[in-house]
Amino acid sequence: MCSGQRDQTKERKGNTYNIRNSYNVLLSIYSFFYCNICTFDLKVARLEKNFHQAKRDLDKITNEINKLENELKELGLKYEQAMSEKQQLEEEAAIMERRLIAADKLISGLTSERKR
Repeated sequence: MCSGQRDQTKERKGNTYNIRNSYNVLLSIYSFFYCNICTFDLKVARLEKNFHQAKRDLDKITNEINKLENELKELGLKYEQAMSEKQQLEEEAAIMERRLIAADKLISGLTSERKR
């Protein structure tokens, strides 16, 4: 084998080595990005699932809060009506108390007149 052939053989081996290294580097890069993209996709899917579940939970809680607020309004109205009725009954009771005192005085006065 002459020196020219040896140089070509060495050059071919060097090219083969460079190609193999380049392939390995590309394969490593591809594997790295593919694994990270798959992992990223899984994380995104999990986060979307969590988001939708949280949104459903929020909707349930919001509906429950709305129901409770409506019930609170109704109870507030009933309370106001009851307080108004109580005030009216207290006023009527005070009037009846005054009438009772006046009637008692009248009866006492009539009894004393009868004794005379």
